[in-house]
Amino acid sequence: MKYTISVFYIILFGCLSCNSTIKNPLRKLSPEEILYRIEKKTFVYAYASFVNQEGMPLNEANKTALNNGDLMKDYYVDFEGDIKEVRVRPIQLSDQFLEIQIRELSKDVTKEFTQVAVNCRELEATLRLKPFINDDRYNTVQDSLDRQLVVSIMEQCGFPNKALVSNETRVFFLYRLLYSSSGIASKYYPMIREVVKNKELHPKFLAMYQDRLLMSHGYPQIYGTQIGRRGLYEVTDIENVNKRRDAVGLKPLEQSKIKGAQKE
Repeated sequence: MKYTISVFYIILFGCLSCNSTIKNPLRKLSPEEILYRIEKKTFVYAYASFVNQEGMPLNEANKTALNNGDLMKDYYVDFEGDIKEVRVRPIQLSDQFLEIQIRELSKDVTKEFTQVAVNCRELEATLRLKPFINDDRYNTVQDSLDRQLVVSIMEQCGFPNKALVSNETRVFFLYRLLYSSSGIASKYYPMIREVVKNKELHPKFLAMYQDRLLMSHGYPQIYGTQIGRRGLYEVTDIENVNKRRDAVGLKPLEQSKIKGAQKE
């Protein structure tokens, strides 16, 4: 009889445990949720378990690959929203932009700037009255003022609307945004991607934006738009670079530039 009762309780508690697991499984955070948590300073995973694709604790090879940037972290939360597990896997091209944003947004790159008041309906005049300088005479004070204005416009107005600002000025502003700093460019990357999606900007500018972000963080570029003094910066799958350029409206690269592309 005692044996029967013991078996009963084992089965009962086992089923309750199963039901609890089924009811409260871990859920993977979306990129949007991750970035939102970073912005709200609630992105905490100090007490989470790190596991590999097989669900096993990280071995030395996994840890080395993670430190070298070869692995991507996926974050899993419980039913209360707490990050309980971080699963690592080989990083993909699409992951690199999220990884860049996580790195940069965690630094809170815009906190050093006090926003200035901006009239969003007068951006054309504002940008023409305060031209950006980008040559050898450029200085730290001017650079800081330019970044302050860039951040203020993006925060208060978003990317300049084509109904209110000329295309020339919008492209000019895009360059200043991209070259302000890697952190600022990373913060507003989702907004630029949405602007291009809505056909407010030509896709070639998103290609340039992506290449700049990748290059700034040590990743090979995709479209070969970034060229330094020593030639073309490293390009992923360079044999097919002109196919990718054609898809976004960029002119093909000359074979001499392709052959002279820098390696890591």
